[in-house]
Amino acid sequence: MEFTVKFISESRNSEIHHAINAIPMDIGIRGVNQIREELNLKSFPLDRVSGMTKPYLQKDPSIVVEEEIARESELFETKNTIHVSVPPNALNEYVYIKTESSKDSTGDIKNAYLKYHVYYNRILGEWREAGYPLKWLFKEEDI
Repeated sequence: MEFTVKFISESRNSEIHHAINAIPMDIGIRGVNQIREELNLKSFPLDRVSGMTKPYLQKDPSIVVEEEIARESELFETKNTIHVSVPPNALNEYVYIKTESSKDSTGDIKNAYLKYHVYYNRILGEWREAGYPLKWLFKEEDI
C-alpha cells in the first residue's frame, strides 16, 4: 500500500491547465554544452545530440509519501490519495533538465538528449514546511 499526494492545477476559468508545463523546446548551444559537460565528452558529435528537450509527460504529478508524512499531515485518515490544488504552472520551479543518453552494444554513447525531471523531495519538503495545505502556492487573493 502507498500514500500518494497528487498535485493538480486549479484555475478560475474553464481552460485546461497543469501543475507543470514543461514542453519540448530547442536546446541551443547551452544545451549542447550541458550535454557535453554532463557526459564528460567535450567533443561529443552534434549529429548524435537531439536538438529538442524531451517532454515531461506527467503534468499533474503524483508523489508517494512516507507513512510518517501521511500520519503527520492528518490528511490520510480515510484516504490513500489526496489532492493538493496549485495554480497553473506553479510547480515549474521544481523542474530541471538533465542529460540522458542511450548506448550501443559496445557501451559507446550513440545519442544524447536533455530530459525534464522533477525535484519531488523538494516539492514534498516545501509542502510539509507550509503545513500540508490542500490549496498551496496560491496568492492570498486567489484562495
